[in-house]
Amino acid sequence: MNFTVIKKIRYNLKILRIAFVCFFGISLFFIFSSLPQKFIGKFISVDPSYTGGLVCADFIDDFGDDKGAGGAQEICYPLNKKFEKGSLDLLRYTVHQPVTNARWQQSAEYWQLSLEYKSAPAIVRNIMIYIDADNIAGGSTNTLFDLAENVSFDENHPWNFAVWICGGEGKLYDSTGAFICNTEYYCLNNETKINIRIPLRDKRVQKILGAKKTYHYVLTGAYSQFDCGGFMRVEKKAALSHGGMKDSKNYNSLVPPVYDIAGENKSLGSWNTDTFEKAVLVPIEVKMVAVKNSKDEKEKNEAYVKYVKKLYEENFNSQNQQNKTTDENLAFYKEKISANPEDFVSLAYYGSYLAVKGGESFVIKAVALVNEAYTYLDKAAKMAEGKDGEIEVLMNRASVSASVPDAVFGKACSGAEDFMKVVSLTENKILKAYCYVMAYECYMKCGKETQSILALHEAKKMLQLD
Repeated sequence: MNFTVIKKIRYNLKILRIAFVCFFGISLFFIFSSLPQKFIGKFISVDPSYTGGLVCADFIDDFGDDKGAGGAQEICYPLNKKFEKGSLDLLRYTVHQPVTNARWQQSAEYWQLSLEYKSAPAIVRNIMIYIDADNIAGGSTNTLFDLAENVSFDENHPWNFAVWICGGEGKLYDSTGAFICNTEYYCLNNETKINIRIPLRDKRVQKILGAKKTYHYVLTGAYSQFDCGGFMRVEKKAALSHGGMKDSKNYNSLVPPVYDIAGENKSLGSWNTDTFEKAVLVPIEVKMVAVKNSKDEKEKNEAYVKYVKKLYEENFNSQNQQNKTTDENLAFYKEKISANPEDFVSLAYYGSYLAVKGGESFVIKAVALVNEAYTYLDKAAKMAEGKDGEIEVLMNRASVSASVPDAVFGKACSGAEDFMKVVSLTENKILKAYCYVMAYECYMKCGKETQSILALHEAKKMLQLD
């Protein structure tokens, strides 16, 4: 049966004075390939008790702020290769509503807290979560272990419970330092996500069920079994066994060995050398009521994405090659490649137009052409690395990856990575914002919700909706 082209997505791209166009046609086969999953998803409902409970608060943390207080007080990872870049970078902290009468769970009553990091492994992290409940009197403004994090806490919100997470397990303590119980510990998503479930068996912990608000201090450090409280110390210079200052001249014994916290990191630098006072941290506030998905927020996000795409089109629009047929464009770039096999920009264009041709073809041929397109796009990207024209090449490949259905080719994630790489290569704010929103859409397609939220968050920091 002949599958006709019902829609074409055209990308008008112009980078660093170089104008080019990348566009792709989608056939009926490609569109229908993802419909079964969407159709079935509308009718499948999972009880919240199986997934951690309804969400009370979802905090998105700044990307790349795993540097302590930053600025003059920026700290660096230990030199041990186990510490992958981003492994201590907290991206998201989610507080769920306590669950009661859960069926088929390890604990019938529990409270789930979720943390998500940029990269693995989990074993290098030492995490402390201090919690103040508004219906529990007393508490502590000191850390669970003396001299561990080198911080103190807001006197208006002394903590009642501390969750210590390290070595693949979690432990719960009260504000006197007494051990209460082990938590459930689940490591997911290639060790980038951790779910902690606090059993609500103990009468002290059951008071959480009556709290209207809780306040959370979430601290992430480098794990060391030889240092106090598991927090690997920070010295003047980083070494295998400890972290260090970016500028050793700024070292002070009051610098907290904490790389990231939920919220603003600047409070990590609030220590005082004159009075020898430690940095005082400020908690994040959580209303213990499940939040509903906001329709208004979704509509605002859609409007913002549309705005950025329009702004990008107005500023980077080009008529280059638009009036030619796909076959004419293929012939044009084929000739350029033949004349100069090292012309990686033309290689990228040729791959893009092969993908366009795929969108205009029958099913079997379409898949073959798109796969062939990636041989040219991948080769061009490898040749262009670190050279002038790399942005143009990456935008070609990213645009194709964003256009083809992920259910067929599985390219949405790599497309997002290409867009994010362009962000690191350009200083143009409009191009950055466009790449962020395109990465947002790609991450959504491949099911990487946290990364998609972060990408949109960064785009909004770059450009505001008029």
